[in-house]
Amino acid sequence: MATSAMLSLLGLSLINLAITRASPLQVIRDNLPILGLTVLYCCYLFSLAYSENLSLGLAFIEREIPILIIPVIFALNRKVVSERLIVMLTIFVGVCCFASLVTLFFYTLPENESMAWVERLAFLNVKPYVQLSKREAFGVYSPFLDRLQFSNLLALGVLCCLHIRIKTQQVIFWGLALLLVLTSAVLGGKGGQLGLMAGLLTWFSLSFFRTIYPKWNTRF
Repeated sequence: MATSAMLSLLGLSLINLAITRASPLQVIRDNLPILGLTVLYCCYLFSLAYSENLSLGLAFIEREIPILIIPVIFALNRKVVSERLIVMLTIFVGVCCFASLVTLFFYTLPENESMAWVERLAFLNVKPYVQLSKREAFGVYSPFLDRLQFSNLLALGVLCCLHIRIKTQQVIFWGLALLLVLTSAVLGGKGGQLGLMAGLLTWFSLSFFRTIYPKWNTRF
């Protein structure tokens, strides 16, 4: 369903490109950094040439097609995205926070009650509860997404909160960022946590050299 929606957006974006009579070459030149993200998918396509199982390779290519489609959609709609970026990021952060609250809700319950709630909410197509020997050691239950994927989204959500906080000066986004960090710590997912640490280190380093360092350099 998600792939179908993305293909529909891509089709509408191409139709809009034709209606506005924009130059495809100009669009490519103006959006090279965005379209550069499609290189990974091109590498996947090239890997089919030496794949030992072509059918599995094609299935993988089909599954990873969002890596190709999403940058193209953003490039074709760059003006709209830039005008409504804060709104889009705010919606993304809101969804991440909602999923975080639900995840923490399951985490605070005893395991048998969590399993009972999962059965009650089965009509929402939540992920099945997998009972593990050590709940904290192997990662807590994630109702909507695979735990590792959710951890990656939480890292992106925190960085989005920092960006929105700078642009809007809304203090509430500090609290939302803290909620997402707490959920990431509870959830696990080392890849997402390492990505979050790297992102925060980069953000704080840039903030230091843009704001604090010039004052220290002038004073001392």
